[in-house]
Parts: sequence; structure tokens; C-alpha cells
Amino acid sequence: MDQDNVKSTAEAASELLKSVPIYQDALQPAMIEIGKNLETVAKTVRIALSPLSALVWGYEQISEYLESALTYRLQGLPLDRIKTPSIAIAGPAIQSLSFASDLPELREMWANLIATSMDIEVSHKAHPSFVEVIRQLDPNEALIINCFASKRYQPWPMVHICTDIKPSPETEMRGYILTPYRNISLLPIIAGCSAPDLYSAHIDNLVRLGLVELLQGRLGHNDMVRELYNSELLQGKLAYLESAAYKLYCDDYMIKMTDFGQLFIDSCVTS
Repeated sequence: MDQDNVKSTAEAASELLKSVPIYQDALQPAMIEIGKNLETVAKTVRIALSPLSALVWGYEQISEYLESALTYRLQGLPLDRIKTPSIAIAGPAIQSLSFASDLPELREMWANLIATSMDIEVSHKAHPSFVEVIRQLDPNEALIINCFASKRYQPWPMVHICTDIKPSPETEMRGYILTPYRNISLLPIIAGCSAPDLYSAHIDNLVRLGLVELLQGRLGHNDMVRELYNSELLQGKLAYLESAAYKLYCDDYMIKMTDFGQLFIDSCVTS
């Protein structure tokens, strides 16, 4: 059930019954019950949020969306598990939501964080710092986190392209290692990110926020590694540098969620 349709479930059920009259007697009690249950949850959510309406600037502007979104997320819970969220989390989260109407990836994270903070049994997972973490995310970075949440592949293979600059006696230049390209991974592509020139920066920001970490080491020969090494993304960069007569090699890394990052997923993505 889409969260935008929570409030109209009873009406939709009524239309369904009208269009299929032969089943009306059998379906009507169940449909009515679904509508009643949702309305009960919606009322409980409204009561739980009521203390915030006078405390949080911008609440009125998004109250309809917020009540609908939270009803959708909390509809499977016993009513006695739904509580007023911590103002330290819900306050800045609601304010940020009012500016995120055109950022659906981040809007979903805000709503999930508030929902987590309203569930008595898991509210301890709603770390206060997650408010600032979401504020510092780009929508493409949210897509990468969602990809980790799907648990399709983890850790993800990644390489840095490096070249050794040899010392030069003529110029007295010391030798050093140059890394023309960093954070090369198929993860942003599979996640559906735009702006390929920002892939490396997105990974850097997720590392900076403590959500993911890079582990150096041999990657082995599984399908994901072969796909990365054979990809146009990596081969194109190697070909470009080789044409400039660089002697190249790849440093292997793995990118994985930290414990902090997994807690973020539990609170802000899979709520």
C-alpha cells in the first residue's frame, strides 16, 4: 500500500466492491475493517505528534504528508508501541522535511527516522546524529545507501588506479605514487546515480560521515570483481592513462557498511 493512499483506502475498497458486486458480501467486512484499522492508527499517530505542532516551526505545512507517511510506516504495530517522538530528533527532522519536497530520496529517510523514533521497541536505534547525517547527504548518496540496504552485494569491490613516479637524478625529484583515479566501483552505477564525475566524491562523503569504510586487500576472482575489471568504467580510464605512457597498476579495495552505517540503515532506510 502506497503511503499517499493511506487515507483513501476505505473509499478505494468501496469502489472495488461496487465494481465486483458478486463478492460484495464476502469482501465488505474485511475492507471495512482495514479502513477502520488505518483510521485508528492515523488517529494514534495524530495524537502522538500533537505535542510537536506548537514546538516545531514548519509543522503545519507538512502535517498532512507527515501523518499519512507515518501511518503507512506504523500501521502494522500494536497501538501501545506508538509514542511521541523525541523532540531532539523529530524537531529538526520535521523542519528539514519542509524543505525536502523535491528530494524524495531524502524525504523518505526523514520519515523513516521519525517513524523509528515513535516505535517504543526500536526508538533507541534512532541516533540523534542521524539528523545531521541526512542533512549532509546528496540524493545520489541516498541511492547508494539504499543499494547497501538491499544486501545484494556486500562488500563491494573497488579499485584505485595508481602509477609509480620514479625518482629523477637529473631533477633531484623524489619518487612517489600518483593516484589519478580513486574509488572506482560499479556501486554508484547499479544504484542509479547520476553525474558520473561525482562518483568518487560521493564515496568520500559516505566515508567522511562514517557510514562506509574502505578496506584494502586482494579482491579475489568472484563475479563482481570480474565485472568491475572488465567494465567500460575501469577499462576506459586505464586506456586513457596508458595512452599518456603511464605505467599503471590497480590497488584493490572493498567498500562496506560500518556498524554505524548499518544502524543508519535500520533507522532511516528499512523502517
